[in-house]
Amino acid sequence: MDFLDPEITKRKNRYLLIGYFLFGVLIVLGTVILVYLAYGYGLGKNGNVYQNGLIYVASTPSTANIKMNSVSYGTTSNRIAIQSGQYILSIKKSGYRSWQRSIEVDGGSVQHFDYPFLLPNILSSTTVSSSTSLTNLSIQSLDRRWLLLLQPGSLLNFSKYDLNTKPLISPVTISIPSGILSPVVGGGDSIKLVEWSIDNQHALLEHLMPSGNEYILFNIKTPADTINLNKTLNIPIGLEKISLWNQAYSKYYIYDPVVKSLYSEKLSDTKLQTVLNGVEAFKSYGDNIIIYASNQKVESGQIAIRLLDGTTNYNIRTFPSGSTYLLDMAQNNNNYFLIAGSTIAGKVYVYENPEQTIQQFPNQLLVPVDLLQLPGVNYVKFSADTSKILAENGTTIKTYDNFYNHNYSYILPETIDAPMTNVTWMDGERLIFISNKKVYFIDYDGTNQQKLVSNEPSILPNFNQDYKYLYTITQNIDSKTKATSFELQQTPTRLKADL
Repeated sequence: MDFLDPEITKRKNRYLLIGYFLFGVLIVLGTVILVYLAYGYGLGKNGNVYQNGLIYVASTPSTANIKMNSVSYGTTSNRIAIQSGQYILSIKKSGYRSWQRSIEVDGGSVQHFDYPFLLPNILSSTTVSSSTSLTNLSIQSLDRRWLLLLQPGSLLNFSKYDLNTKPLISPVTISIPSGILSPVVGGGDSIKLVEWSIDNQHALLEHLMPSGNEYILFNIKTPADTINLNKTLNIPIGLEKISLWNQAYSKYYIYDPVVKSLYSEKLSDTKLQTVLNGVEAFKSYGDNIIIYASNQKVESGQIAIRLLDGTTNYNIRTFPSGSTYLLDMAQNNNNYFLIAGSTIAGKVYVYENPEQTIQQFPNQLLVPVDLLQLPGVNYVKFSADTSKILAENGTTIKTYDNFYNHNYSYILPETIDAPMTNVTWMDGERLIFISNKKVYFIDYDGTNQQKLVSNEPSILPNFNQDYKYLYTITQNIDSKTKATSFELQQTPTRLKADL
């Protein structure tokens, strides 16, 4: 019997061990192959090993055709695994202008291109209302629902449009109550927007007068509840600047540029509280944070940029004194980003989680995640979704993408119409400006500039909440009577089938 033969038993055991070994090798190889495939590795036709990258492509409107180096990859929205390399990504949809940009795909990387905004080939506008004079003020609430146009010849009466109505209905007139504004003999006064409260109901307005400025809290829902903040808070009319505390209409910061002091005050307790002294410029964020330029406890000829969180001060960096200081802060993906810039230095520093970093490394110099060098920089701003940072001087643009930690530099191919001095964010991905009385937008990286429709340069264009409609004010001269009118126009940014 074979099982009693020791040689046969040994031979069978050897074969069994060899089988187990080969089976184990196959499992290991299979696992390695699966892991490599999961990380995007593949084998080219010439036998070279390559690694794929993954890109997500979407667009507004959707179901547009995707091509990479002229090869079709379905329609938006789509996930594409593609070999690492450089490509021209193009997106096209019938009836719309095409979008494209060059991209670099790295092996194992994941990139999102979900922001392309396609405009119809032909933009057609309709007139909503008309006036013989141009409004001096157009303001839109933070949620883009309410559009208020100051009626020509008045500082009190506004035409209020609800952009959520379809079709857009006639506006209602709302007014700042008589007696709220201080009287100005001989005129020469005007109104401008300072900022909106987060409730989209209260607008902080500044009444500019030859004798000094005052501040009005305009309640657009219940205009009768509008108040003169200088009178309510017992603040003399003059140079003091009032701003909202954490975008709440019930709390305020009051800055006196003469004595360089910052105060706080509440509607519920009109007692002035000193917050900081020696302040050259400041920007508040959230309920307890202030970024400010300080002339105290710093070497001569220098200004310290500091962050105040509650009662704790953190030193960020120093700049030469006598500059315009550009400060801002925002949160994105649970990370805090702080901007500190100086016009004289021509630099804008971007810091990520500065407070946490200083706490962890108190004896080390705070290092920025990016430096935007721009001579004469005079404006900085976070995008609507806080994922991008804009720094500019006229048509010279620098942007920083804090998600991919990458910056872009370019010069606008068009000039900017006065009195507009800077481009501004249209949304989270695009900049908007007016040139030669035409509205333009351009992607944050300087690509895909688009010319839209006519607009008066003194009034910024506005979009409704889903960006399906653009609202502009255009001058019209009647060909027969030569009479001039200024029309509020509504322009669909999508074809009828996509609205």
